[in-house]
Amino acid sequence: MQTLSIDILNPKAYNLINELEQLELIKINSKTEEYDPFELTQEDYTALAKAKEEKEQGLGIPHTQVMKEMFELCTK
Repeated sequence: MQTLSIDILNPKAYNLINELEQLELIKINSKTEEYDPFELTQEDYTALAKAKEEKEQGLGIPHTQVMKEMFELCTK
């Protein structure tokens, strides 16, 4: 059996590692810090406040428009 030590830099990676453990494909022996991928930083709160202000000023882009533009970009 091989041993690996990793630093998780992305919440998606954290979730993936936990999924692998639940599928019994890996075993996590210890966690040095409890990481909550849903815990917001001050930077996150600042970005959310800015987004809320922009939406209230009518500067938001409807989800359907974003999806249309993404589809067009991906199918070029």
